[in-house]
Amino acid sequence: MICPGIGGLAFPLVFGGIVPVVAFRKILPRSDGWYLTGLLVFAAVGGIVVASILTFAFGSIESTFWPVAGSMALGIAALALPLAGLQKAFGAKGFTIGAMAMMFLGNPLAGIATTSAWLPSGLGTFGQILPPGAAGTLVRSAAYFDGAGGLVALSTLVTWIVVGLLLYAVGMRRAVGEEAAERPSAQVTA
Repeated sequence: MICPGIGGLAFPLVFGGIVPVVAFRKILPRSDGWYLTGLLVFAAVGGIVVASILTFAFGSIESTFWPVAGSMALGIAALALPLAGLQKAFGAKGFTIGAMAMMFLGNPLAGIATTSAWLPSGLGTFGQILPPGAAGTLVRSAAYFDGAGGLVALSTLVTWIVVGLLLYAVGMRRAVGEEAAERPSAQVTA
C-alpha cells in the first residue's frame, strides 16, 4: 500500500514544471543564463520542499529524504527545461503544446498513485516515457525500494533534461541568426 502523499504528486509536479518557465521568462526576459539557472534552482528547491512535505507533513517517507528530494528535483527539471526549450525554439506555440501534452497526457498517464501497470496496455508504458510518469516511478523507487527499479526512470528524466537544453540551444542559435538577418536590413533602410 502506498502511503498518503505519493499518489498526489503528478498534478503539483506538472505545475512545478510549467509555472517557473512562465515566471522566470517574465522576470528574466533577456538573460538566458540566469533564466536557466533560475529553473534549475527552482527544481532543486522544489524537490526539497516536496520531500519535506512528504516526510514531515504526510509521513509518507521516513529515511530517504535526499533521494526523494533529488528524484523530485529531476522530475521538475525534466518538465521545465523541455518546456523552456520549446518556448525558446518555437515561441509561445511550442510552449503551449508542450504544456498541454504534459497536463493532459503526462499527468493522467503517470500512474503515480498506483504504478503504470494498472493503466491500459500501452498507455502505461507511454506514460512512463513522459516526465511525470518517470518522476513518479523514480520517487517511488527512492522512497520505498532503496532505488531498485529506478534506473530506467532516471535515464528517462536525464534524457528529457538534455533534450530541453538542446532545444534551448537551437532556439538561442535561431535568435542570433534572426538578429543578424535584421541588422543589414535596418542599415539599408537608414
